[in-house]
Amino acid sequence: MTDSIKEWSMEEAIAEVNRRIEIVLLHKEAVVVGIDGRSAAGKSWLAERLAQERGAGLIRMDHFFLQTGQRTEARLAETGGNFDQERFLFEVIDPLRKGEDLHYQEYDCRDQKMKKWITIPRNKVTVVEGAYSLHPLFRDVYDISAFLTVDKETQSRRIFERNGVQQQQRFLKEWIPMEERYIKEMRVDQTSDLLIRLRFD
Repeated sequence: MTDSIKEWSMEEAIAEVNRRIEIVLLHKEAVVVGIDGRSAAGKSWLAERLAQERGAGLIRMDHFFLQTGQRTEARLAETGGNFDQERFLFEVIDPLRKGEDLHYQEYDCRDQKMKKWITIPRNKVTVVEGAYSLHPLFRDVYDISAFLTVDKETQSRRIFERNGVQQQQRFLKEWIPMEERYIKEMRVDQTSDLLIRLRFD
């Protein structure tokens, strides 16, 4: 199925998201963009480029990775449960709905520790990127939603290049199956405004 999806250059993807942002800004003061997708599909790359060009606030779902004590068997068995929903809703989604500044603490999944506090002032454009960012619990907060996909071969290669063989195996055996269940059962790719397959040249 991925092979039949049009490939986008980064410039094409940025241009299309920007076009949609300008349309929303015709009738709203602020825009929230959600960028979800498969591992190694280019979510962070697209979000960072967009944030740089628009001066946008950028929120990363990686900062809301489940803390050690939250990683229970029941939680991991829950579709779309592999992130700190409670903290994300309280620290990000509620302020976004109210048009307030964001103030949240970054969780470092490598060190498994809460780290620095991050403040993101209310912005004309805010981008939320990462797996589970388009969860149905808070889909309503987004004005524009994009889902990034990637074929399995490219995905595996990019994860290896980025994370090394040990982490690659963990992605393939643990995290990707959970992400795929979330995508399928919650139809994230089918309900997003944009379906993007980036070209990695």
